Amino acid sequence: MKVALSVQNENKQSMVDERFGRCPYFAIAETETGEITFVTNEAANDNGAGVKAARILLKQKVEAVIVGNIGPKAFEVLNRAGLTIYGGLTGSIQESLELLKQGKLSQLTTPNN
Repeated sequence: MKVALSVQNENKQSMVDERFGRCPYFAIAETETGEITFVTNEAANDNGAGVKAARILLKQKVEAVIVGNIGPKAFEVLNRAGLTIYGGLTGSIQESLELLKQGKLSQLTTPNN
């Protein structure tokens, strides 16, 4: 599964960023292979950052997103596109992916910000 996480830096040891639309980068992780790539969040400083960030991830063809906080408009864009949105983003990229693997993240059915 291809999963996106909002992160602070462009490296595999990066800590996550609780902000969805305003994070500086997204880590795109392929859970089956462990491969991680990074995408700059070019919308981080824009008006409507959440919606623009959601569109960036749709172009990356991710299937799920792990978030700390996500607003209603970004949530709607991702939800309408059929992505699974998990809450519980915490710690590092690896820690959040491990929680996903263990089934310890909850699927969000509404925005949490």
